[in-house]
Amino acid sequence: MIISSAHIFAKQIKSGEVPGLDVVWFNSKDASPMQSFGNNSNPFIRRYTSGSLWSNFVDRESMYYPEPPADFIGIDATPINMSDLPWELEITLVDRNGEDTHWRLRYRAAVGSSVGVGVSCEFGCMVDGTYSIVHRDSPGGITREATDQSLQWYLFTGAGAFLGDRAGSTTITNVSYIGVIAAGKTSDGTRFVDVDGSSCDLTKIAAWASYDAYLPQDRLSD
Repeated sequence: MIISSAHIFAKQIKSGEVPGLDVVWFNSKDASPMQSFGNNSNPFIRRYTSGSLWSNFVDRESMYYPEPPADFIGIDATPINMSDLPWELEITLVDRNGEDTHWRLRYRAAVGSSVGVGVSCEFGCMVDGTYSIVHRDSPGGITREATDQSLQWYLFTGAGAFLGDRAGSTTITNVSYIGVIAAGKTSDGTRFVDVDGSSCDLTKIAAWASYDAYLPQDRLSD
């Protein structure tokens, strides 16, 4: 796998993660850990300024694009097996003083019925032991068979910057995300890399919580 200078962000131990699977977390405030495929085929995150949709993780479906270089999946992601799923990570957001709040970010990955592996990112709150969802981004998923033994599957999570357009020429900041990757070959031997995911706009989260809900420093550093 090709590793770029964007991959300087350490993998961190995550409280709230289901034991047995340590999915890489990118604490990447200014540089996107997702690299460009160089053929206008990049996955990216789009921010919306109005309406109910906060952000959208736009997928890469390799059937529509030229094949990537050998061993290149675009990001330093964690290899997974279907037996590792379902997987969930819950992060308690903190206030401006660094104290825990009742606000939560949750990331999930599971084998899907209509997709091989589906992922979702959601924002919610915990009050008196009851969790309520405030916002859930459109779930992402890759429409390949989870039982296909020829595929390699990966997960990644993170916050900060990510690619901001299909060309990979801009970045978006202040977002958090979970992504899934499937890599393999077609029947004629052509390599493919599919990437999809789900994201949350951290600026919208802060505004919703009266600017008193943020990822802790070990998740997104200043």
